[in-house]
Amino acid sequence: MDRADPADPPDLPGVPRPPDIPDIPDLAGLPLEELLDAPNPVLARAARRVLDRLTAEEAPLAAYNSSAVPIDDHPV
Repeated sequence: MDRADPADPPDLPGVPRPPDIPDIPDLAGLPLEELLDAPNPVLARAARRVLDRLTAEEAPLAAYNSSAVPIDDHPV
């Protein structure tokens, strides 16, 4: 089966084509520090909100042993 290129969707009858949007940079490979110190304040605030939300969540179930005590994977 031949798949269409998602960057160039086919024209659908009765459906207007979406406007062209500028290229969005791939941020997946950037270090967290670079995102938090980004010159774009919107990007920096968004990265901080995501980080704050992740740190506020409970540890995953796998981080606890059967007695519900956190497991310390890093010896001191």
